[in-house]
Amino acid sequence: MEIKDIVPEGYKLVSSQKGDLNKNGLDDALVLVEEVGNTSMVLGQGAKRKLLVVVANAAGGYELARSNDKIVPCNTCGGVSGDPFGYMKIDAPGIFRLVVEGGSRERWSFEYLFSFDTQKQDWIAEKIEMETVDEQDGRVVNKTLTGAEIPERRFETIDPEKLVQPVIE
Repeated sequence: MEIKDIVPEGYKLVSSQKGDLNKNGLDDALVLVEEVGNTSMVLGQGAKRKLLVVVANAAGGYELARSNDKIVPCNTCGGVSGDPFGYMKIDAPGIFRLVVEGGSRERWSFEYLFSFDTQKQDWIAEKIEMETVDEQDGRVVNKTLTGAEIPERRFETIDPEKLVQPVIE
């Protein structure tokens, strides 16, 4: 099975990044997909997205290991800033990051850092950095969550809606 075969029915490939995600020396992949058929350009009503963790198997193919349909906002959920997907990167074996951002006068961003826990055989959020910037007056508010401060640490259960984003007062 190839990466393109992992894309769920009704979705299309947006971006992918290859590297060793589970510390076994094989090239796995982060795969961002979005639903097809939703062409709405209305802010907040664009195509839904899923971030997939796809691992290489011994036969040379790929298998879906984990999926999260909340961590990357829809393609019109970035406000006037446009598409909120910034980037995803595999930093080292078992470590990857994801950046999403958006807004207008008040720009927001989330940077997630995940690592593979070999004992749990799962990807765990190690750090979430959130930032809000007022583009008009330059005020900046940052918030960093680590370890137990993160309400749900497993990749599949991370939901930005459950995180308290820093607010400029």
